[in-house]
Parts: sequence; structure tokens; C-alpha cells
Amino acid sequence: MPIELKCPHCQKGFVPTVEPYRDDYIHIDTSQFLVVVGGERVRLTATEHRLLSCLVANAGRILEHRQILASVWGWEYINDLDHLRVFIWHLRHKIEADPANPHYILGVKGIGYYFKERG
Repeated sequence: MPIELKCPHCQKGFVPTVEPYRDDYIHIDTSQFLVVVGGERVRLTATEHRLLSCLVANAGRILEHRQILASVWGWEYINDLDHLRVFIWHLRHKIEADPANPHYILGVKGIGYYFKERG
């Protein structure tokens, strides 16, 4: 059964091109593989970039764990929640001012994650 995402390009290995996101703390431009946090460029792995791109492409929309896993890693990882949690942890430590109290990458216990725009 296919997983519907706002961004139909969100599939394994494909980084969706979405409108750049910018506020006073963070700038994300997925088409340029650019993430700037607090004025400093942040280097992401290819997988972290796909994960962040998928979340930003669906900003404000809760994506189920399995949707994210299938989109970023493929169907073979659909039940590997620990894998997703580790990458979310790393991503939060790279982009959040306080990773223990995230503002941008939020989780909904038992369901999934979403990207919250500041504003």
C-alpha cells in the first residue's frame, strides 16, 4: 500500500525540492543542500538531509513513523523505529538551540514527527 505524503517526491533516495524555510534562527534550503543555524552553516549527512527535507516538505503535518522510514530509508526499514529515533536525535543536536526541548522537530508519542515553523 503506497504511503501518501504531501510531497510525492518523498521516496527513498530522492531529496524533495521545497521552498526554502527561514526565520531568525535557521535557514533551510534543500535545493542547495544548505542549512544555516544561528548564522553558522551546519553539515548534514545525506540521510539527515533527506530526513529534514521530508519533514520540511510536510511542515506542520504529522508524519507517521512508517511514512518517514519508507520515504527516507525504504520499505525494508518500515518497522525500525530505533533507526529513526537515532537520526532524529542527531538532527536535533545539529539544528535545535536546545535539543532536549526542541522547537523545530517535534514528536507525537506513538505516532510520528513533524516540522514546526516558527511564527
